[in-house]
Amino acid sequence: PAGNVPSNASSHCPSKSQSWTLNKLSNMKIYTYNVRGIAEDHRLDQLLMELNNIDWHIVGISETHRKGENLLKLKVSNHLFYHKGREDKKRSGVGFLVNKNIAGNIIRFDSISDRIAWIVVRLSKRYTLKIIQDYAPTSKSSDQEIEEFYDDISKIMDREKTNYTMIIGDLNAKVCKGKPGEASVGRYSIGQRNE
Repeated sequence: PAGNVPSNASSHCPSKSQSWTLNKLSNMKIYTYNVRGIAEDHRLDQLLMELNNIDWHIVGISETHRKGENLLKLKVSNHLFYHKGREDKKRSGVGFLVNKNIAGNIIRFDSISDRIAWIVVRLSKRYTLKIIQDYAPTSKSSDQEIEEFYDDISKIMDREKTNYTMIIGDLNAKVCKGKPGEASVGRYSIGQRNE
């Protein structure tokens, strides 16, 4: 189960002497996962058991359904779990699981809303990586909510400069079959593309 610690990442991460360098991080494994709710600790435990089957360093999480913002050092595994959710109800929410082996490389955990959070990872003395985890509103959401979401991503992109940036998460996109001239979308899919 999770254990509460104050939301101050640097005091809960291993010392810099235990942090990795770029050559060890060249095969860093970063995943994103829509968990559809880990509000209860036993659901978080289930996720950690699933992750035991793969090699991972950072997992961005969508739909945590946890209230508020917190950084937890998990009791059994010593991995770090950061999450940001709504204050009023268990809905939406984003976060990160950071493997204890690279916890010393995390410079910053932060969020702008219950739909967007980010971490900054030190790859070496010279290079940093910003990972933005998102949970986008659906196409049924209001135009204002959708615009605010994309404006928030733009603010984060500009707020803190890093050498590399990744945007991961659940963009609630229905890509569907590629159109003529699109090289990045395949020929096989089901359904209709959303806006």
